[in-house]
Amino acid sequence: MKAAVSQQLPLTPNEFAQMAAERMHKELPDVDFKVVGHLELDGKDASGKSIGNMYLDRIFSFCLRNASNCDAGLNQYAKGIAETVKERNRPVTQAMLRIAIRPEEYLEQLRKQPGLSNQKVYTRPVALGLVAIPVVDFTRTTRFVVDKDLEKLGISEEDLFKIAAQNLRDTTKPLATVSVIPKADSLGQISGEDYASSRLFFHSDWKELARSLHNQLIVIAPTPDTLLYGDASLPGTADALRTLAGRVARGSSKPLFLQLLRWTDDGWEIYKQ
Repeated sequence: MKAAVSQQLPLTPNEFAQMAAERMHKELPDVDFKVVGHLELDGKDASGKSIGNMYLDRIFSFCLRNASNCDAGLNQYAKGIAETVKERNRPVTQAMLRIAIRPEEYLEQLRKQPGLSNQKVYTRPVALGLVAIPVVDFTRTTRFVVDKDLEKLGISEEDLFKIAAQNLRDTTKPLATVSVIPKADSLGQISGEDYASSRLFFHSDWKELARSLHNQLIVIAPTPDTLLYGDASLPGTADALRTLAGRVARGSSKPLFLQLLRWTDDGWEIYKQ
């Protein structure tokens, strides 16, 4: 099937949606999936109740960029949606809360996800165009925290961010142990962590590294599990970071944010030089 998918690309949006519907049905055989719009699917269970609409823009873009990896990417997407549907009614505990980082433009797509269209999603600004969003981590998949979760957990929005942030700290190594001071002709990288990009939420953690670079620390998060950084005062660093970040993002079905951020005492700001 993988070879067939590669040979067929570039598919039309409708052909891709039909193929995605077949993959979704394979993962959720009791659900009937139909194409209802441009790169949009609707799924109905055996009783005829809709499980929500699925929007395929991001995975379609990934397939157009990476034809040879499209089959695996589409399978991953279908399995992720299936896990979300299956775990929708699984009890949520405070220990499952984490902080994720997403671009603001992603929020519009987020609100269209199954089960989220009529519920409140909580965010905090990280930088211009980038926000922190609490999620429920089910180990194999995640979903965003909504108002109903807060009601069941008996916590406030402020509690939510405090608990999610502390859980993240408790399950990741301190920044100082996974970062190095980049020298000439080198870049720093933090990868292999599901929530590597979430380290941006802990702005003060970066202060020591920023001071070591004379306040010239710049960072980019091409995917949720990758952070790249360097010394902006060194010639070519910014361009090298943008180039590497673009390469990482193109190879992922979950590209995140391709703008450089500079650390300042007041927060992260967009670096445009």
